[in-house]
Amino acid sequence: LGPLPLGVVQAPALRACYAARCARCSNTQTHPTHPVGVAMPINGRQKGHDFERKVASDLNTCVNIVLLERDCGVLSRPYVQRNQNQSAVGGKDLINTFGLAIECKASEVLSIPAWWDQCVTSARRSSEQPVLIYKQNRKKPVAMTMGELWLSPTKKRWTLVSFSYDDFLDWFTQIVRLKLEEGFRMEV
Repeated sequence: LGPLPLGVVQAPALRACYAARCARCSNTQTHPTHPVGVAMPINGRQKGHDFERKVASDLNTCVNIVLLERDCGVLSRPYVQRNQNQSAVGGKDLINTFGLAIECKASEVLSIPAWWDQCVTSARRSSEQPVLIYKQNRKKPVAMTMGELWLSPTKKRWTLVSFSYDDFLDWFTQIVRLKLEEGFRMEV
């Protein structure tokens, strides 16, 4: 028969990806089989929504950690949620984020200046602090926000700060602690 034409894969080379997390593509959803050694294209919008869900889930874990520390138990349903209305009216990607306007972006091609402008615009609308969390394919997420840079003991300047996603989760956990100590009431 000879070699198969380029792009044609024999049936034994197909691999089903029905596990909780596919080892090949890290997709958390059930999806069609992958040809071995061939990357499967992913809908960009779906990838963005999946990333938003992952960030919301991680932030809810942070909230539950703080609630357990305070002997309050855990939430019966997620507090931090995707903003389902964002495409219709604009705005941040996640809601109930303790004073942060969080935009989540997952893309192979980075457009950080445009994403940051969008983040700042939505933060101004809600009078919250802008936070951009972005993830390039096969790389760890990065968080960005504004922070104080001390130039001398008496002089400081606000500047854009980038840090790891793990550090962002630690920072978010601390924000939740501080807000609850200040009397912030979580409306569930």
